[in-house]
Amino acid sequence: MPSLARGDELARLNGRVQATYSVAAVAGPLLAGALVSVVSLPIVVLADALTFVVSAWTVAAIRTRFDARTEPTSTAVLDDVRAGLRTVWNHPCFATSRS
Repeated sequence: MPSLARGDELARLNGRVQATYSVAAVAGPLLAGALVSVVSLPIVVLADALTFVVSAWTVAAIRTRFDARTEPTSTAVLDDVRAGLRTVWNHPCFATSRS
């Protein structure tokens, strides 16, 4: 997502993605149950397969690169460990527990 949006837009985009996942987690099984009660199971499975084909087609149509185009930096392992510990130590959740 960082390659698609920056700053506040990234937070809003992540929120929308999570909301979509939540709605799909609730609505998907409900819709599947309703469809099975109305039409036969093979038709529901065929419809599910077609949605996967449409999804694959739309993902293939995306022309934006999603990988971060940064040059890899070479650092020592000890420097990485120090940076990670410093990040954890300065995190607000842990800073309140030290008070």
